[in-house]
Amino acid sequence: MTGQKKHRLISDKLLWYFAITYLGNGFACAQYNIMAQPLQYYFLKGLHWKPDVVASYMALFMIPWVMKPLFGIVCDFLPLFGYRRKSYLILANVTAAIAFMLATLAPTPPYVVASILVTAVCMSMSTAIYIGLAVQSDRGGNKNRLYFSVQQICYYSASILAALVGGKICQTCEPFKAFDYCAFLAVLPSTVVAILTMILVKEEKSQLNKELFEKTKTSFKRAFNTKQLWFIAAFSFLWSFYPTYGTPLYVFESETLKFSQDIIGQLAGWNAAGMLLGAISYNLVTRNMPPKVEALTVMITCSIAASSWLFLSTPETGAILELIRGMANNWVILSIYCLASRVCPKGTEVSIMALMVSFRNLATSSANHVGGFLFVKMFNEQIAPLAVITAIMPILSLLLIPFIPDHKKESEEPD
Repeated sequence: MTGQKKHRLISDKLLWYFAITYLGNGFACAQYNIMAQPLQYYFLKGLHWKPDVVASYMALFMIPWVMKPLFGIVCDFLPLFGYRRKSYLILANVTAAIAFMLATLAPTPPYVVASILVTAVCMSMSTAIYIGLAVQSDRGGNKNRLYFSVQQICYYSASILAALVGGKICQTCEPFKAFDYCAFLAVLPSTVVAILTMILVKEEKSQLNKELFEKTKTSFKRAFNTKQLWFIAAFSFLWSFYPTYGTPLYVFESETLKFSQDIIGQLAGWNAAGMLLGAISYNLVTRNMPPKVEALTVMITCSIAASSWLFLSTPETGAILELIRGMANNWVILSIYCLASRVCPKGTEVSIMALMVSFRNLATSSANHVGGFLFVKMFNEQIAPLAVITAIMPILSLLLIPFIPDHKKESEEPD
């Protein structure tokens, strides 16, 4: 890397913005990261809810993540205080900080659920806009690919710390106190992101007018008539339908294998480390791959990662499996981002990228609900049958690989 190129990267304010905001989101992001284990600990050990009930509530928290396209459409069509990105990011992060604080003061479970649901809405909107900002900064080029990688590296670096801290707090505190402490720790990152957005995000002012509305509407029509996007959406769903993970895995580890809360937190840290490894290795492995080969590689990696859970028995095997799972999961995310960014029409970046992510979140939400039901009602709280089902889903994507177009053909299409 030349000195001039290094200087450009160091002076890239958007790069630094993505790095710091994703460090914040990697530590606290609605029901994830610092809140992931304490939330399930609160439901299962504090309130003594059954695993299938907890799985249903965790699926409820996923609804805002499935609604990402709606948030994207609002941002693309309706400027707020003259901005289509900046104002929404500030509003979402300030509201999330307030909701996390209110969660620590919630007197009953319904208030807790409502508070976490609000944070999920805010974080879903924020992450949708972050991805759209990365795409529109350098459409189809290497710069947005760099932004994607930096986002993922920073997010999962912070996730490692969040998982370890959350696990340690759950190990040393009773469920209600553990939840309160972790929710309080989640307030600061959202506050910092709101402040940084005001300082670092530069955006030209937009006003809602007929010309802007018609231009955006035309871009949306073009987007929804693009067959490649729907194939990519299908990949996103098939590669992300994991009924093994979430509540069934947590219950199996804590109740059947008798792992301590500290060990479960460490395993979440290994998963985050795998995600970090995936973020670092993705560009190195797939940079020169044709799209079809890249999709096949991701499919094989997903299936191997899912079927490996048949061997879960000790904390050591759990650490290895979480590392593999994390790497495979991040390859899925980055592959979807890169494939979709190449065929996303200008002016619809937030909405279309959010749509791709929503298919992934829909798969995660429905898989958690289905997995919880099967785990309790049919599989006698055993993880192996769920691992088999999970491994089959990405294999089905083989049927779609022939329909992936070459990048060269995409680039020849008129804007």
